[in-house]
Amino acid sequence: MCDPVSIGVASLVAGGVGTVMQMQQAKKANATAKQAGEQATQNAKDALTQQEQDMNARNTKQPNIAALSTANSAAATQGNTLLSGPQGVDPASLQLGKNILLGR
Repeated sequence: MCDPVSIGVASLVAGGVGTVMQMQQAKKANATAKQAGEQATQNAKDALTQQEQDMNARNTKQPNIAALSTANSAAATQGNTLLSGPQGVDPASLQLGKNILLGR
């Protein structure tokens, strides 16, 4: 038969192999759980983004065409440009033939 020492060694080896296999299974389970958690987080982010886009589509802003038209027609007076302003250009500054230093 077998002596008690060899039986003890065999049980230690079998127990060690079982422990290694359990550790590998635990690592796989942890990796799967981590991947599932990351996927759930990504799905939640995608759902939030979609909700924001849907809300923005429902709440689109429209320009007030009547107010813009009124403001443009009131501002369309003579001489109203971005450069001259509403008062226009002074006609005296447009006269040619002045004595200036550059035209001597």
